[in-house]
Amino acid sequence: MRIDDGILTYIAASITVPITRQGFLWKKGENGNFLRRWFVLKRNMLFYFEKMNDKKPHGVIILEGVIAKRAADYSGLVFEISPSTGTEGRRYLLEASSDSEMKSWITSLSHSSFEVIKKQYEFLKKEYEKRLKRKKNPCDKPCS
Repeated sequence: MRIDDGILTYIAASITVPITRQGFLWKKGENGNFLRRWFVLKRNMLFYFEKMNDKKPHGVIILEGVIAKRAADYSGLVFEISPSTGTEGRRYLLEASSDSEMKSWITSLSHSSFEVIKKQYEFLKKEYEKRLKRKKNPCDKPCS
């Protein structure tokens, strides 16, 4: 899916779209070199910039139909964002500066797709409906 550059710049700079996570990572470019980039995660979009204070993103990764995991074919702190089984798309390789940072990014990215958010909503809705059915005793424990 192609998204207009003006819209991407607007979303990236928008204060109404909350930032889930941000920080520096090393991204493997098409030339094979890892380049330091500033990443900003907003909902299901991972923007990356050449510098931290840049207004216009250098690119964006849409986090639908992808999986974030440690890159098995690389050592160290390299992880990947790659197409889920049965989907096509580009594989992105990123490197963190520590193991905890890598794990944290993977967790954040894994929880950012619309499908995951939809499943969380459906689960919470069912829990809420269960509580409504127990209207006589809405507490989890006997109420005082």
